[in-house]
Amino acid sequence: MKKVKVLRVMLLSSVAMSVIGCAGTPKTAESLPIANGNGAVVIPISMENTNEAKKYPCRSISFEVKKVFRTPEELDKFEAREIYLFDKPNFGLITDLEPGEYMFDEFKCHANYRRVFNDGQSYIRKRASVYFEVEPNTVTVSSQTFVGESEYDATGSSSFSAHFEYVTKQDKEKALKALKAKGVPAGWSFNF
Repeated sequence: MKKVKVLRVMLLSSVAMSVIGCAGTPKTAESLPIANGNGAVVIPISMENTNEAKKYPCRSISFEVKKVFRTPEELDKFEAREIYLFDKPNFGLITDLEPGEYMFDEFKCHANYRRVFNDGQSYIRKRASVYFEVEPNTVTVSSQTFVGESEYDATGSSSFSAHFEYVTKQDKEKALKALKAKGVPAGWSFNF
């Protein structure tokens, strides 16, 4: 009888841990959903001087998207999102945002596996000023492009930077081409 109770407890614990363990920062979308009246924003990504044989030091960047104009009840509301960088994407896509003006003013660069930053931290927090306006059933582009740069010398030492720069026409075109290659459901328009 004790074995059955122990097995039940173990089974319930493992189910609870797997359900609880799945919670985390939502990843940005891979493609556009069916148009539903909400909007989407593309954040262009430029990975520069990154060696194909070596991984970029940040496995992902995360940020909290907030409305620019908020009521007192909305002051603590935000949408946490994360863009994974391991396959060097051309863009991050945030979908299902209600129409309005949004921004985020900082982001975290999360260390790649088996890497730590500054005294053992798993991430670096950096300032940013990224703004975008969301319109119904429209894909817009953010005001800034994420730029990840890394350099390696002959000894194997490396340095890197992670920052946002003003978006360029080339960044927009590259992101739009990559997004359209994934397919665009009917009902979406583009404001690039």
